[in-house]
Amino acid sequence: MLLHFKAFLATLFFWAMLEVVAFNEIFYSETLLVFLGFSLVVLWPLTKMLRFLALPSFIGIGALSLTVLVSGLWEKQIIIALVVAAFYLSLLAAFRLMKYNCDQTAQGVLNFVTIVAMFLWFVAGFGWYLNLYYSQTLPIDVENWMLVIVIMFAGFFITLPSFLLATASCQILELKRLSRKKKNSYLEKEVNNPTFINFRPVVFLTIIVTLVVGQLTWVLSFWPFGYLTTGATLLIIYFMFWDVVRVFIQGKLQKNRLVLNGALLIFPLIMLLFTANWHLSY
Repeated sequence: MLLHFKAFLATLFFWAMLEVVAFNEIFYSETLLVFLGFSLVVLWPLTKMLRFLALPSFIGIGALSLTVLVSGLWEKQIIIALVVAAFYLSLLAAFRLMKYNCDQTAQGVLNFVTIVAMFLWFVAGFGWYLNLYYSQTLPIDVENWMLVIVIMFAGFFITLPSFLLATASCQILELKRLSRKKKNSYLEKEVNNPTFINFRPVVFLTIIVTLVVGQLTWVLSFWPFGYLTTGATLLIIYFMFWDVVRVFIQGKLQKNRLVLNGALLIFPLIMLLFTANWHLSY
């Protein structure tokens, strides 16, 4: 089902907030506060679980922050269109996954939305960092460790839902197999329990990926590129680590997949660096 009325209304309100910031940037702070309240009052009751609340919330904050940085109106509208679609898909995937954690279509949508959310935060994070770093109006100096903390915080909560769902799928499939074999009613009951997830290893793997992202953010903060190139570079490297861990959780990690992923991602990374403008811009 591609149409969900509550998700559509929430997305429509989110689109209106983006348009307000796109046409008048001075309302950014007020709109951001409204969105945070909207996330707590509207999105949380809709999604019911924190792991389903994280993606639309971080997409909204990242999108509002990136919209302020983009100068052209048409460019802003393109970004808004893509972000609104991702926001709606994140809610739609949440509604489907609340009913059944093994919904492969919804998991694929959530994985796509995860990458979109990380792109928004990487690009917006570096954009705000470069602008504030060279700003003469702030009473304090903006350091790269501040950027690292922000990116790591967002990266942890954006990455965690996809790993939790990958773990849930594996556990549910295993429980189904055991329930058929042992004819255990308790196991059959747990198959449909969306909260039945072993959190400890998932959180540990998420922390590992987050630490890698933090280290890469610190290194890339010294590169002589603009925020778009730097954010895209970080996204490519992040995707490589994120996909490896996700496939490892699912028990499908193979040497061939590692080689293929590396080859496919190194090529666009090289092209991006060779075509980038090697002058710091902000």
